[in-house]
Amino acid sequence: LGTLFPTLPLLPMFRVLLLLALAALCHSAVVETINYGACDSYDREKLNEGYCVHRYKDTMGIWTIGVGFNMDKLDARLQVGECLGKYDDYMQGPDSCSDRSVASQDMPDRVIKCLFEKDIAGARKCGAKLFGESVWAGFPAGPKSAFSDMAYNLGCAGLSTFHTFMGYMKKHEWESAANDMSHTLWCRQVGSRCTRDIACMRSGLTNSTRA
Repeated sequence: LGTLFPTLPLLPMFRVLLLLALAALCHSAVVETINYGACDSYDREKLNEGYCVHRYKDTMGIWTIGVGFNMDKLDARLQVGECLGKYDDYMQGPDSCSDRSVASQDMPDRVIKCLFEKDIAGARKCGAKLFGESVWAGFPAGPKSAFSDMAYNLGCAGLSTFHTFMGYMKKHEWESAANDMSHTLWCRQVGSRCTRDIACMRSGLTNSTRA
């Protein structure tokens, strides 16, 4: 290295290379996908799911952290590690979203964002999986973003049971799809989240490219 970079001392050069390698590793931990519109953006999902730096139990009794990340799923430890987080520290932290008494057990924002990107990437693939690539590609951005948020919340398997709703979407009947959403048990359970998704679904009526 000294012969390649004669103006730099050897030890500082190693430090530079190490810092560059760590930066590349941190960047590679987050694989960002592009949101379709307002309803599947990071800010919207923070509003929908909440933003918690400590674990808490959701309404189903599942240990959750960050922006709705499931700490009980089989690959949770692996995914937290891939995002350069410390699974055991977070699982030993306070059992409350609002308790910030042990800062070392807080999940950093960079880890929360990384885990969100992993989860939302799968939700954004749900539409193409259920409708087919060509049909999905023909949908406006607003309905895509609403559908992706529903997949994020319900899982693709759960959303696949909404047959009437999906039938309306396939025919580009966005108002009918929105009305069908409003009468589901899911809509009653999630309240304002459903209202926001309905607005994104109805934005398809204007053929907008962005919700």
